[in-house]
Amino acid sequence: MTSRVALSLPPQLAAVAAAQGGPFTTAQALTAGFDEREIYRLMKSGIWVRLRRGVYAEREGVLQAAPAPRFSKTPGGAPGSVPARGEHGADILRSIGLSPAEITRLLSPD
Repeated sequence: MTSRVALSLPPQLAAVAAAQGGPFTTAQALTAGFDEREIYRLMKSGIWVRLRRGVYAEREGVLQAAPAPRFSKTPGGAPGSVPARGEHGADILRSIGLSPAEITRLLSPD
């Protein structure tokens, strides 16, 4: 899928943004002829969206990227072992209210 870059970007910055999937940096905007005050105005007016410090994208015509999630506060740990086939079958059948005789009949190998 190709990204569409809105026409309000000058051709040089539009080409850079398209090659990068939409976003562009402050340095790239400055190189394209924008000054810092104009970058600020475009961001505050909602024409450009600040994705993160120093990285922007146009609001219209560009897929808006979200910052990658951070899992630094997610507790880690090794997962447990995989249960054996049928290991929890009796417990599940018991939890839905089947009698021991019904469970035995359902789990018998014949």
